[in-house]
Amino acid sequence: MQHLNWIALSIAGFLLFIGLEYLVSRRTGRNYFHFAESVANLNTGIAERLLDVFVTGLFYFFWIGFAGISPFGRSGRRGTPGFCCFL
Repeated sequence: MQHLNWIALSIAGFLLFIGLEYLVSRRTGRNYFHFAESVANLNTGIAERLLDVFVTGLFYFFWIGFAGISPFGRSGRRGTPGFCCFL
């Protein structure tokens, strides 16, 4: 059984709804969309997703490196209670 790729489906859905919103605004005569602003908004969303990946990696590094706590239960070290309470 193949698993559905929900991310790919959601990207197609988002693009479909963006196009639908654009067409509705054109038919009603309202000029909400400008090309430069649309590209800037898409680039901002992509940059946010990329930064989320790096921030998640940093959190994981600090979680393992400083607290000594493994989210998978394989670490032999114990972290300091103060740092764990800080998280």
